[in-house]
Amino acid sequence: MGQELLTSIVESTDDAIISRTLDGRILTWNRGAERLYGHKASKVVGKHIGFTFPKDFPPDIDDINEKLRRGERLERYVTTRRRKDGRELVVDLTISPLHGPDGELTAVAIIARDITYQNMLMNRQREFVSIASHELRTPLTALTGYLALAQSTKDSVQANEFIGRAFMAAQRLTKLVEDLLEVAKLEEERVVLDVTEFNPTRILKEAIDELGLPARQKQLELRFKNDLTARDRIKADPVKFHQVLRNLLENAVKYTQAGGRVSVTARPAAGLIRIRVRDTGIGIDEKNLDKIFNKFFREYTELSVHAGGTGLGLFITKQLVDRMGGSLNIRSRRKTGTVVTVTFPLVPARRQRTSVRKRPSAKRRGATMRKKK
Repeated sequence: MGQELLTSIVESTDDAIISRTLDGRILTWNRGAERLYGHKASKVVGKHIGFTFPKDFPPDIDDINEKLRRGERLERYVTTRRRKDGRELVVDLTISPLHGPDGELTAVAIIARDITYQNMLMNRQREFVSIASHELRTPLTALTGYLALAQSTKDSVQANEFIGRAFMAAQRLTKLVEDLLEVAKLEEERVVLDVTEFNPTRILKEAIDELGLPARQKQLELRFKNDLTARDRIKADPVKFHQVLRNLLENAVKYTQAGGRVSVTARPAAGLIRIRVRDTGIGIDEKNLDKIFNKFFREYTELSVHAGGTGLGLFITKQLVDRMGGSLNIRSRRKTGTVVTVTFPLVPARRQRTSVRKRPSAKRRGATMRKKK
């Protein structure tokens, strides 16, 4: 009964449980191993376990055997293995010795868990922390540097100039922190959308008005053409929709040289509302268009370095648009400008029911009158 229960537990667990001889020949292969590696037990028992190793991957059988002979029990042994379809997995192995009657090492028991996804998340987290710390250091260094200069100078005009630069560095730092928090929420699925139906015209005008001052400071021509009617509505989160527009307009103003033009158009088209932001700015190299939605990606040109930025705006914008059911497309060429198109499905217009009283026909009127007599 005990052996039957143990066999039942081994077969029903989600973990891959395998036993092999010291030279690598497979002795047992449970259902968890079938699911993990894609090979049926009937096809692999008796074969060498080497087929689970990736190509050009150094075999670790001898190394594992030697550690077990020294009395070590290997836990959290993270390595790479290969599925039947060729896909590589990151696996967490617990490896235990199996001894014979005289206590000698005769075989090896292996419990394997697929941690490919968790490993990917950990790598992303490390990358995120590394890049974020680097990006935070730049405005923080500028902020402390300008404040130190302002404190040390006796020239009030120069001190005010240093304080103004420190204030701008503080603004960049605040923007970066806000973007980092937004990215963390997006990646951890903690962004809450308050979706409702609304006409986007008012939010469009607000976002454009907010960019009016920086556009005038650069002597940019800011145009807005709105072909939407009051009945044209979309379903989205109004606050996040405003954030999307603000990000796109900020980019257009930031990366357009003085004297250039930024135009915004909004119109219904084939069941969609299409909003287009077009600028005459520095543009984006076509070879980088597939990278612009990556976190922290920035093209390092003379103007882009001077303009600053976190490299998170388009990543956040794309994520928000996708999650609200819209789409975002960018066309651009270096030195000719950029066109960003955002589309959302139009909410179908509701048909209003009107009650119309039908006038009775002449025959009916006559019949009614005769009845009253």
